[in-house]
Parts: sequence; structure tokens; C-alpha cells
Amino acid sequence: EDSSNRPDNTAFTQQRLPAWQPILSAGIVIPGFVLIGLAFIGIGVGLFLTSRDIQVLEMDYTGADGSSPCSVCYNLADKNCVCTMSFSIDSLIKGPVFFYYGLTNYFQNQRRYGVSRDDKQLYGDMSNFASPNSECAPYQYISNVPIVPCGSVANSMFNDTFELFKNVNGQSLPVPLDG
Repeated sequence: EDSSNRPDNTAFTQQRLPAWQPILSAGIVIPGFVLIGLAFIGIGVGLFLTSRDIQVLEMDYTGADGSSPCSVCYNLADKNCVCTMSFSIDSLIKGPVFFYYGLTNYFQNQRRYGVSRDDKQLYGDMSNFASPNSECAPYQYISNVPIVPCGSVANSMFNDTFELFKNVNGQSLPVPLDG
């Protein structure tokens, strides 16, 4: 019999290593839970103290209410609308400053949104341009003229440009935005 294929006769290769088999008693488990709990309380206190210094300024610029300066842009027919909102910050904000926007009722991972497209149109199959896939509804036709490319995915356009200015001695100076 050929012994060259046999593993070495060691405790590791023959799986004879001693195993650790802890004996869990109340005297071990309870202090362990207390130590882990204290560690998480410490992390929670640290996060709480850090988050107290966060300053938030939230503004709605959708124009949904008539009193907003952006209400003129609420009409979807106006494609080149410019909305300017002025605001003042009375206290100094320590950096870094994060400038972002949030969307409500926009679910890009919702199944119906994800399938609302015509793959053949996206592949460039011109025979599908005249009759878009029914999955594209409600972005399938405008006045009986097919939308190419059709569907929610292709027609989700959101392009807001933000510029931030600081007022120094009555003069507006642009604030550089990173990213």
C-alpha cells in the first residue's frame, strides 16, 4: 500500500487537538453581559455627546406651498425654471459642513420602478421605438406619441444645482463646494 498520500501523523492533521469546551455558569455569564453592556453604554454616551454638536438647517424648496419662492417652479411645464432661496445663518458653523438634499416618495428600489423600462429600446432595437413595452406605463406615450426611451427609470430626471454664497460687507462671494 502506498503511504505517500497519507497525511502526517500529527495531532493537527489527524484532528486530535484538544478542544476548548467552556462551562457556562451564572458566575461567568452575568459578569460577561455586564461588561458588554457597559461597553455599549460607553459607546452610546460617546455618540450622544458627539451628535449634540450637529447643526442642521433644513429648507423645503419644492414650491408645493404657494408662499415658497420656488412655487413658480412647481409647474412642470416650465423646464428652465430657476429657484433662488436666501437664508441667513446667525452662528458660526464649524467644519466640515455637509450640504445635501433629500427626496421624499422616491423609491428607486421599488419593484415597479425597477421594471418600468423597455430593455429592447435600451439595447437600441428600433423596432420597439414605435410600440413601447407595457411595463413602461405611465411613461409609455405622450399624446399617442411613444416616449423613447420609455419607463420610469429613463424618465427620472433630477438635476438640481446648488450654489452657496456668503455676504461680506454687502457683497456676495461664492463659497467653494468640494465634491
